Amino acid sequence: MNRSLPAAVLALAFCVPALAGTPAELFVVGGDGVLDHPIADALTLARNLRRAGFSVDHVMNAEKYQAQSSRNQVDSAKKSGARAAIYFENVDTVVVLGLAGRMLDAPKGEFAAAPLLAGDVNALAALRSWFDSTISSRTID
Repeated sequence: MNRSLPAAVLALAFCVPALAGTPAELFVVGGDGVLDHPIADALTLARNLRRAGFSVDHVMNAEKYQAQSSRNQVDSAKKSGARAAIYFENVDTVVVLGLAGRMLDAPKGEFAAAPLLAGDVNALAALRSWFDSTISSRTID
């Protein structure tokens, strides 16, 4: 008997938020680049990050993604226990912002958006390397 999950179920697993009660490594929020990158891009980014082994969360729909202030979304990410927020800063750039401690002192990494959206293995590995060496694993203050 074949116990493997259908491809459609596996594909869906990459589009839904992280498991409840488990703080995510990354929390997708709307940033300054929401006009350049619609919600579909944010969900593609989340899917590609999950395929690369990141735990990723979001609590957005298209309206929240575009209309809710970035600060409120980052506050939600911090309250969720996520280690970092990730967002499009502009058409070319994705930013990862550490959430532990004071925001003024938070580590911030910038990455090219196009390779991450394309699922480029090297770009995702570079983000993972930066994340693992820079973002604290301690709990949020």
